[in-house]
Amino acid sequence: MRNIIFIIMCFILIACERKPLYIQGDIKLNVTVSVNTDINSLWDPSWKKQLIYEWDESKYGNIGYTSPDDVELVFFSNNDITSKQTISTHRRNTVDIDLNKSYDILIYNKTDSIRESYVGGRYYITTPSYIVENNSEISDKYIDIVQPGEIFSQSVKNIYMSDEDDDYEIIYENGKNVYVYNIDAILYPVSYIYIIQFIIVNDDNSERIEAKDIENITISGISARKNILTGKPEYTGLNQISTMDIKDSQERKDSLLFASRVTILDLLPESENSSWITQQNYLYYTIVDVNTFNYGTVNGTLDITRQLCDNPKGGVITVKILNSDLKKGGQTSSGFGIDINEWEKHIIDIDF
Repeated sequence: MRNIIFIIMCFILIACERKPLYIQGDIKLNVTVSVNTDINSLWDPSWKKQLIYEWDESKYGNIGYTSPDDVELVFFSNNDITSKQTISTHRRNTVDIDLNKSYDILIYNKTDSIRESYVGGRYYITTPSYIVENNSEISDKYIDIVQPGEIFSQSVKNIYMSDEDDDYEIIYENGKNVYVYNIDAILYPVSYIYIIQFIIVNDDNSERIEAKDIENITISGISARKNILTGKPEYTGLNQISTMDIKDSQERKDSLLFASRVTILDLLPESENSSWITQQNYLYYTIVDVNTFNYGTVNGTLDITRQLCDNPKGGVITVKILNSDLKKGGQTSSGFGIDINEWEKHIIDIDF
């Protein structure tokens, strides 16, 4: 009798235990992507005060970021890429996915000015180099690194597609259950925007400022490769970016302004060799139509390492050039960065 009672009790306990419900239908991954395009979250809060050049967005385009329409969705499992596809940033995207697997997911936007590679668990974006012919007597070629454009990314780690329905939103479609795993991803910039403004000051009360245009703006010491799974740049030697996108000159009282917008992947990090320090950044430029004996051009060089390090994720870089130095012609290093808050300590009666 005791044995019968024991068997009945065990049966009742087993019957009352709740078994987990398992997937019986299709499984989908729903991905919603938004993009953080707010430069104010990256730039120094006083950047509007620092920008003297009047940037007309209707004429010159946005100062800041523009959200991409499409992004790439890359699935990794056991450090292998299992699939890629393009999705939209304007709607929820439905993706087929396998059960009982763990995934890492990378979301980023592609531009025409980057190369992509996946090596040893690192997903690189790289600004490619172009060899451009140059008529210089010193060297017949030089390396020009193109700008990467506006790039955003986000990675989602360790997403496990279990077969238990508690992890999913269940919807009913076409006569059957569909199990939906929802991901909301916010993409953040991994390339940074700088506005470089030149202020040529008529410090000697000349009849005119000795400049009509600026060309060949180049910044050295920039990282050309970045691991967007971690968001970290890598040391790849000396690289530089150039721009010919110089905006119209603007006249002020006793001064002339130029500006250009540049995008970079990142500042060059410290070398793996501990004896090296962070690479210095130099700004090179050519001022043309100068009334000098030197065929109307003056080349300038400026160390902007401090300004870039103070604004590692973008901002306003200001270069001041004295008209009296331009008159000397040839090579000048008189350009220098300035703190707008200390403006009146440096120059005379300039009405901005």
